[in-house]
Amino acid sequence: MDVEVATAGAKGHGVFALREFVRGETVIVGKAIDHPSGRTRMSVQVDWGRHVEMDAPATLLNHSCAPNLGVHENEWRAYDFVALRDILSGEELAFDYAMTEHSLVAPLSCCCGSADCQGEIRPWRERDEEWREQNAEWIAPYLRAASALATDRRRRRLARR
Repeated sequence: MDVEVATAGAKGHGVFALREFVRGETVIVGKAIDHPSGRTRMSVQVDWGRHVEMDAPATLLNHSCAPNLGVHENEWRAYDFVALRDILSGEELAFDYAMTEHSLVAPLSCCCGSADCQGEIRPWRERDEEWREQNAEWIAPYLRAASALATDRRRRRLARR
């Protein structure tokens, strides 16, 4: 395997690269192992009202405000985690939870430690249009569709003025 689970400071455990990855390379393939009736502490959102719990190491990926991974839906009803940039051996692998989560039940403190850290994990619905456009290729398909619909509505409103 090209990744390992190890201690990640205040975050508990994290997933780390054991080799270099190039931008666009699939780093981790997540497979759904459970389909809970609602969100759980370890689930990711794959559609409106639908969450899955993935196998390890995907389920152990931490959040980062400056992620090195994005998501692509895969054939196992979960996500592939794809390198957003070149990744060095030894780097912690992380994605922005807003790439899969429309909303959160309660605010979550962020301890990613990046220079871009916002101090709290913010879901997709709290992200501005600029963030959504910059990350459109790397977010869950159901969120991408919601972004396109919102953009289309906004254009129609502006055209009526």
